[in-house]
Amino acid sequence: GAKTITNKPESMDLSGFKFTVKEGNDVVATGESDASGAITFTAINYTAAGEHTYVVSEDDDTKPGVTNTTVTKTVKVSVTDNGDGTLTAAATNDSPVAINAVNFTNAYEATATSIPLAAKKDLRGRDWLTNDAFTFRLEACPNNDGASFVNPASVTKMVHSTDKDHAVKFDEITFTK
Repeated sequence: GAKTITNKPESMDLSGFKFTVKEGNDVVATGESDASGAITFTAINYTAAGEHTYVVSEDDDTKPGVTNTTVTKTVKVSVTDNGDGTLTAAATNDSPVAINAVNFTNAYEATATSIPLAAKKDLRGRDWLTNDAFTFRLEACPNNDGASFVNPASVTKMVHSTDKDHAVKFDEITFTK
């Protein structure tokens, strides 16, 4: 099987996601994903022919920003006696999922963060005059996907000669990516 995450950042590896295989209420195997997302399950040992129905689920121990899936996968296995002292296990034709196709997909979304910005006008070479005013404009770069202004009216601020410390504060900028 395989583990995939939609919107996964390149820096995130897929290792450490854990899975449980149950037959009825009994845990019969466990699995874990590696860095590439490949899921390896522990072996289920059979001692007799018979039909088995397994429900595979992802354990609720995800990484930050990853939404855990509650989807389960059902695999039906038929164990046959070969008549030579060996058994063979294979997914049945009516199995909803093939044994090697137990795949799980989760979604990733980063937690938004914000930053406050301020500006200060420092004059050199002359003193502030009574009517002095300077405009500061804050705008996102066109390729800055993920930054958004909480209050668009706050992107332009003026500092006047009478303002304390000749400084302005902008509303926080929130980043979602």
